[in-house]
Amino acid sequence: MAEKEYKIAQTPIAGIELRVLKEFNPKIPTAVIRSFVRKAKPYAGADFKIAKEKELQERLKPEMIEYAQAMPGLRGIRSVPENWDLLLIEKTKEPTYNRILLRESLGETLYPELVSEELIVTVIAPQGKVTAEDFRQNLHHLFEKAGIPTKDIQKLFKIESRLNVDSEKLNQLITEGRIALQPGTITEQAPTWAIKVDLVRKPQKETRVKDADKTA
Repeated sequence: MAEKEYKIAQTPIAGIELRVLKEFNPKIPTAVIRSFVRKAKPYAGADFKIAKEKELQERLKPEMIEYAQAMPGLRGIRSVPENWDLLLIEKTKEPTYNRILLRESLGETLYPELVSEELIVTVIAPQGKVTAEDFRQNLHHLFEKAGIPTKDIQKLFKIESRLNVDSEKLNQLITEGRIALQPGTITEQAPTWAIKVDLVRKPQKETRVKDADKTA
C-alpha cells in the first residue's frame, strides 16, 4: 500500500499549521483548531518526555545490571517512602551445540540417548496457487504444476536443524568422568537482563457499596 502524502495548511492562528492529506482542502473552524491545539500540545509534550525518559533508562540500565553482577544475590532495590520497587531479572539462555563435535564426543550409543534432532521446514507458498489441501500432496510436484521453474523450487524451502539435548544428563556424565567433550562442542550464551519497576504500595481500588447493601 502506497504511503499517504501530506501537505501543510495555514490557519488563522499565528504559528499553528495543519497537516492534511494532499488531496484535501478542509475548511476547519478556528474554534475547532484551538480545541485541537489544547489537546495536541500536552500529548506531544508527553511523547517527548517519554522519549527522553526512555533514553535515560537505556543509559542507566547497564549500570543497574553491573550492581547485580558484582554483588552475588543482589537483584534489586526499593524505596518505601518514595513508593518504588526495582527488580533485576536474569534470563539465562540454553547453550548452543556443535552437532558434529557433539556426536563425535558422545559416540553412536550415547548420542541418540541424549540428543534428539528436529528439522524445521519453512515453505513459501505462492499466494492463490496453493491451498492447505494441496500440502498433503507432493510439494515438489505441486510447485512444478504451478509453473515454478525447477531451479527456483529449492529457494522456496528453508530447512533448519535444532538439537534438543538432555543437558542435565550430559552434565552428569561429564562430572562423573564418563565422557569428555571436544573443544568447541558447547558455546555458552550470555544471560540477558530485564528490569521491572513497580509500586511498593498498590493503590486501593474503590469499592462502591450498593444502596441495598447499606440498608441491609
